[in-house]
Amino acid sequence: MTAISILSEGRYYRGNLHGHSTSSDGRDSPGEVIRLYRQAGYDFTCLSEHYWSNTRFCAQSIIDMQDHNSDDFITILSAELHCHGKRYDRDGLWHILANGLPADFPMASDDETGPQLVRRAVDAGAYVSIPHPEWYTLGDDEALSLAAAGAHGVEIYNHSSAIAVARGGGTATIDLLHHEGHRVHILATDDSHHIAKDGCGGWVMVRAASLTPASIITALKAGDFYA
Repeated sequence: MTAISILSEGRYYRGNLHGHSTSSDGRDSPGEVIRLYRQAGYDFTCLSEHYWSNTRFCAQSIIDMQDHNSDDFITILSAELHCHGKRYDRDGLWHILANGLPADFPMASDDETGPQLVRRAVDAGAYVSIPHPEWYTLGDDEALSLAAAGAHGVEIYNHSSAIAVARGGGTATIDLLHHEGHRVHILATDDSHHIAKDGCGGWVMVRAASLTPASIITALKAGDFYA
């Protein structure tokens, strides 16, 4: 992880790493979500749709909206990955946020574990983080297993969880991981579904060489951002 100064030279880009549309369990279409973030002054957003075999609330493929990309606004291929084995979750599912996935990234198998899924996403080139640890009661041992598998960051603020159930924090998880030697990054995201007013409440400012998915992901992995 690289220490940066907010006064450092370079262009900063504002973006949301975690959000949903009608492709999974959001209210608005992918195109409308993109329009809302662009209109709000963002430089990029991520349609991180739930990605799992349950069609009740999950997409069945990585949602690719890169045909909406332009010189001043981009989308980044992303997903909220799921697999079995999480304690204290209604569906017994891990939630793993992955930005910069390849379009053909395979869905988790029935016997894949959370740490294995993190490792596979990292190996595929994604920036991987732990979403809403407080919202779904992530255990210390669970958090440590994901960090050991290579997770890059943790949401310290999840806007949707904060306004819906006042459980949007991640300070305790981050503190634990840092004490255990895992220098995870600290993120703020929306996790927007646009059912409530849960957009534009948590974001990152990424210092990148250019406004391209590859450049943004490279900067995120280097820790060249603030939230």
